[in-house]
Amino acid sequence: MKSMTLDILIGGMPRGGTTVAAKLMSLHPDIFCYAGETHLIPFMYSMFSHLPCRPDKVELVTRYLRHQFMTAMVEMPRFSVSQGAHPRNLIFNEQTVNDLIEAVRSHLNAGLYGEALYKASLTTMAEMLSIVDARNIRGEKTPSNIFAMAEYAEVNAARNVIVIREPIGVLRSMKARVDGGDSYSAVFRGDLEATIGMYLEYAMAVQRVLSSSPSGFMIRYEDMALNPAQLMRDIFRCYGSEPEDRVIRFVEKGGDKEIADRAPMNYRRLALSADYGDLSPVDIWKIFALTREVRNAVGYSDETMESWGFKIPSDWPDVDVPSAVLPLYGFHQKGLIGGPLMKRHGGLIVYVPRGSSYDLVLTLKSTFPDQAETGVNLSVTVNSNARDIITVESGRRVTYITLAIHKDDLIPMGNRGGYAIIDLKSSLSYCKIGHEAHGDDAREVSFTLDHWKLNRRPSRWRQLFGIISQKGTTN
Repeated sequence: MKSMTLDILIGGMPRGGTTVAAKLMSLHPDIFCYAGETHLIPFMYSMFSHLPCRPDKVELVTRYLRHQFMTAMVEMPRFSVSQGAHPRNLIFNEQTVNDLIEAVRSHLNAGLYGEALYKASLTTMAEMLSIVDARNIRGEKTPSNIFAMAEYAEVNAARNVIVIREPIGVLRSMKARVDGGDSYSAVFRGDLEATIGMYLEYAMAVQRVLSSSPSGFMIRYEDMALNPAQLMRDIFRCYGSEPEDRVIRFVEKGGDKEIADRAPMNYRRLALSADYGDLSPVDIWKIFALTREVRNAVGYSDETMESWGFKIPSDWPDVDVPSAVLPLYGFHQKGLIGGPLMKRHGGLIVYVPRGSSYDLVLTLKSTFPDQAETGVNLSVTVNSNARDIITVESGRRVTYITLAIHKDDLIPMGNRGGYAIIDLKSSLSYCKIGHEAHGDDAREVSFTLDHWKLNRRPSRWRQLFGIISQKGTTN
């Protein structure tokens, strides 16, 4: 008998319309796409993408996962229903979670990791969904699925559905969740660079999926808002049919309970807004400047956004640029001890005032597990230009990286200074709770950014003057 596998996997931007996209797909009479999020694929990817779980840590990991699955699959849907979501979103219970944990335990006891664990998790998800809905085509949506999709893009790539959105709307929605007191919005808290960085992290994964698996299906938030009827025709045609007139009328105007119950959802058509809200001119400039490269790669050029009514700032506001180094993408918000924890791939932004060059000194700490027998390679680039590759051994280590940041390296911020992006990529990520004898963290991690220091370099004239002065005192 052929093993069951998941037919549709949706990933993409958080606050980018992934929930609505999954619901719209479920309007097809043969498709059931769970839109409440299980986080199964992201958990397995972030914890065991590169190393298998230590046998003595399986029980600890499954206890942790039981709590996480209960939150994602039972408690959060209950909260959503209490806030007005369709009551039929409550499809999982404690027994479902227990069954899922048993499946995960069997995968970990078998030593599965990486692509093998990814495939096994897709099968587990399909089997779980087949119990709660009889439709023939099954799918699941969690925004952070996009990272596993990017890593394993060649694994049945036709099932991938990628949902994307322009950055202003994403950041505006994140802020609304935080300001509204949503108890599950902690991940969206942070300074502007942190939220821009989250957008970049997801958008770069989207870019990798689109370049590696062009057979995947892409849905833009803006298409759901501006032309949902055409989007529904495209979805249905992918699965060999045409949408009923009732479905088309529903996605354009709503108001059909029988159609809505297929999803199920309380449908309200999305809207596209070019309003910047309370974003300052500095904020707006940073958002457009820092996302420009990846926006161009995924179809959100300045010209496209201008066609939707966005006014693109051309000049840096007339304010000074203070020197600073901030985590941008690929960092957890904070570490349990010390500085922020870096995932396998992280980026820092360095702001430098005008007329200056600096030496940037980064101090990274790591405790790679014994499974990293050959050490870990850390590649370092500045604005996409390779600078160094450092080998770090397993065990407790402190790594120092010194980078010369010249004026010519900077992306200009008017005539007030500039910025550079420091990209750090580790050859290995691991999960403390699954790989170390005394791990205390369940998130993907490679290094901890323990400290940074930005030292201003003397100008050539000052260096020459220093040499002349030194010779004078020697004689």
